[in-house]
Amino acid sequence: MSVIPSKFCYGSADQPPHLAAKSEFSADRTREDGLCVYCKVCNAARQRAWKHAHPEKVKAAKAEYLKNQKEKANG
Repeated sequence: MSVIPSKFCYGSADQPPHLAAKSEFSADRTREDGLCVYCKVCNAARQRAWKHAHPEKVKAAKAEYLKNQKEKANG
């Protein structure tokens, strides 16, 4: 019987804090263990909630990205 290494996830609005397999976490070089504090599912839910709460910042970031891409293409 093999033991799957797990890590504590701080959760999101949709899911309470829980244990998840280490393979469910994204890499984060700034952390001591090298893994993000949120599992991939909770991190995606947190990002969706932030984007929904800040549409003006999302729109501005998209506009800036498109402007930079046009400048690169026109070189």
